[in-house]
Amino acid sequence: MSPPNTKVGLAIGWHYGCNRQALRGIKQYAAAAHWSFLVDRLSPQFIGAARRWRPDAIIVDLEDPALIDRLLEMGCPIVSVLGDQRVPGHPAVSMDNVAVGRAAAEHLLEKGLRSLAYVGAFETAMSQQRWQGFQEAADCADCPCERFTNTRWNQGHYLSAAEVDDDAQQVRRWLKDLPKPLGVLTFNDPPAQELAQVCRELDLRVPDDVAIVGVDNDDVFCEMADPTLSSVDIPWERIGFEAAALVDRILAGERVPPERMALPPLGVRQRQSSDLLAIGDTQVIRALRFARERAHHAITVEDMAEAAGLSRRTLELRFRRALERTPQQELIRARIERARQLLVDSDLPITAVAERAGFSSLHRFSTAFHRHAGATPTAYRRQFRLRK
Repeated sequence: MSPPNTKVGLAIGWHYGCNRQALRGIKQYAAAAHWSFLVDRLSPQFIGAARRWRPDAIIVDLEDPALIDRLLEMGCPIVSVLGDQRVPGHPAVSMDNVAVGRAAAEHLLEKGLRSLAYVGAFETAMSQQRWQGFQEAADCADCPCERFTNTRWNQGHYLSAAEVDDDAQQVRRWLKDLPKPLGVLTFNDPPAQELAQVCRELDLRVPDDVAIVGVDNDDVFCEMADPTLSSVDIPWERIGFEAAALVDRILAGERVPPERMALPPLGVRQRQSSDLLAIGDTQVIRALRFARERAHHAITVEDMAEAAGLSRRTLELRFRRALERTPQQELIRARIERARQLLVDSDLPITAVAERAGFSSLHRFSTAFHRHAGATPTAYRRQFRLRK
């Protein structure tokens, strides 16, 4: 545990929802440690104030790499968070951006989409990594995947009216020629909303013609979008919490290697912008909707077949033809997704999670969850929920 009266500088701005969530995670960790804070976005003004305040450590969102030398002059431990920039020789905590891209592609592919596209931002390392994961998942499914990079998005300045119009024209030309239905991942949430507007201008329906997924899952932004926006959910609070835990270990005298801890996403939080089933078989769609709405009940593949008006054998054949997976695999997938949310969002015992997700026994749940999530239910909860 760090010494009493520890002072920690937080060079993290308040302007994005993800930053505020990370700060919330830091605060939750520090509640037991009784730290005091100096909080502001990274700037020469912050560094000047920090020199006078003399923090014991700094947690920084490195928006301006030009300030690295001035940070190092402080002579205290530094932990980088949130972005793809880091202070050399010091640890960092961020998200696994390859996994972010992969999660989005898998979500869109599960909808039956067989044409994907990615909208990147200014060739940042973060954008490149998200594209890498997205493209790899598309390649594994033998699905064509296109890419558009907007050189002005995400540069942190206001665009002129002429720049906005030029950007929109470029996106229109690119989007118009792509095969439909199409699934699109955008670098983060704001470009997803802009893309939805471009779709309206082109008379393309969202999600029927173009299904859209953003990144960050800023719930206020996503719920106010039209249509409401599906988004990859990043564990921002956990990122802040783990950064604070690293600071605590360092100040307690532990040797912490200067490595990056990359946390995987929590999955895609589906809203209207990707709520579709892009397959032509209406009876398979009926079975899919039945499974997704009632997977947490004790339903079977036979129940799915009855809901679709088919025999089990016919449903299995048509399921494989339409989605390249079985009805049983879809039923388990839907139950695992519900279990993921219950593990992160509730305090229910594991046995209750298994029951409410629709599994007939704890053993079946644990086995299926480990196979799909790569961790036991207990380990998954420990990874993504903040310690109390």
